[in-house]
Amino acid sequence: MHAHKAIPDLHTYLANKHHIDAYSYEYEMLLGEPLIFSDPQGDVAQFIMDNDQLDLTGFSQHWHAQQAIGQLHTEIQAVLAATDKDRQKSLEQALLAAYKLGKTT
Repeated sequence: MHAHKAIPDLHTYLANKHHIDAYSYEYEMLLGEPLIFSDPQGDVAQFIMDNDQLDLTGFSQHWHAQQAIGQLHTEIQAVLAATDKDRQKSLEQALLAAYKLGKTT
């Protein structure tokens, strides 16, 4: 998913990861049911609701922020060659806030 600029359709993503053909009966069944996350791991785990379904809006916002932070991190390293992790984290947060402000105006 890291290669995408947007979160891919989860049904299609899961089908590809599990080698399910888009023209198969399994794929039709996958599309016909809500996705249930019984053992979420990583960043997505914090966006699983009580019914084991994904808060896609919240996860999408988080995912886009993480993508921006990754890009900012590269720029920070290139420009400042910062090694102080606390200073770098503060700078990441300031730049991310500026980025979000720029997207809303």
